[in-house]
Amino acid sequence: MLYSICIATYKRPQLLEKLLDSLSKQKLPESVELEVIIVDNDKLESAKEVVEKRKTPPGLNLRYFSQPVKNISLTRNVAVAEAKGEGILFIDDDETAPPGWISHLHNTLCKYNADAVFGRVVSYFDSDAAEWLKECFLYNRPAPATGTIAKITRTGNCIIKTSMLRSVDGPFEPAYGLTGGSDTKLFNLLIKKGAKFVNCYEAVTYEYVPPERTKFKWLMTRAFRTGNNFVRRKIEFKKKNKIVTRVYFFVMGTLFSIISLFLTAEFLLSKTKRLNWFLKVIANLGKVAAVIGFHASEY
Repeated sequence: MLYSICIATYKRPQLLEKLLDSLSKQKLPESVELEVIIVDNDKLESAKEVVEKRKTPPGLNLRYFSQPVKNISLTRNVAVAEAKGEGILFIDDDETAPPGWISHLHNTLCKYNADAVFGRVVSYFDSDAAEWLKECFLYNRPAPATGTIAKITRTGNCIIKTSMLRSVDGPFEPAYGLTGGSDTKLFNLLIKKGAKFVNCYEAVTYEYVPPERTKFKWLMTRAFRTGNNFVRRKIEFKKKNKIVTRVYFFVMGTLFSIISLFLTAEFLLSKTKRLNWFLKVIANLGKVAAVIGFHASEY
């Protein structure tokens, strides 16, 4: 069985090299072979040298492609189109995977007869990052038990059957290419079509958080975009009564913005809780913005 690991990369050659090092050390089930599809979204092709200078280790077939238009959806679509495997694994270029990563995803996919399996992502920081900041909810994702139905889906750490992925045109929507959220929208669509998605606690990857992503401005941008994309998808998926949906999220977003603001003041002396509640203010404002048709661009 051939699996294709798809990596969309953008101006992170050093982190990409760490990722490829970790993939070269995977302990695979006997029946599994790998290819690695790297699609460079940098028009200057900053990742090309990293790929070319590597000596391909046994079982790891590296293939490089360039997609110069700044759009993460188009970049992922190239990777999917070029993949030859029966299953496609996604991992971000700022992550690394321990040796058992693929085996855990593969075993869970087979055991639960799933269409896709989602692992957990653990953030790690430079040594000078404040401990209270590390507890921010944007860095601490849920870690559901293995075999439970996956409700939170993203391309940061997952395996999906290629046939399922290609059942949707694209499959990633270019309209989300600068805002993010194309992966979540795609997986939500597949769930509505009856796909079975499960979690795998053991399939962990580690995501590096650079200093610039611990700054208050970045945290606000990410929180706003997260809330914005959530409501944008809800409205787009709604076939009827879109006006009712817009009114609902406008009222709820406004209400929870106010409540979160009061809770920010309530926990003024707790740095982590204060930050978390203030970011929820921003996330709810992002929801309100989506109602009036504003789509946040992060990339």
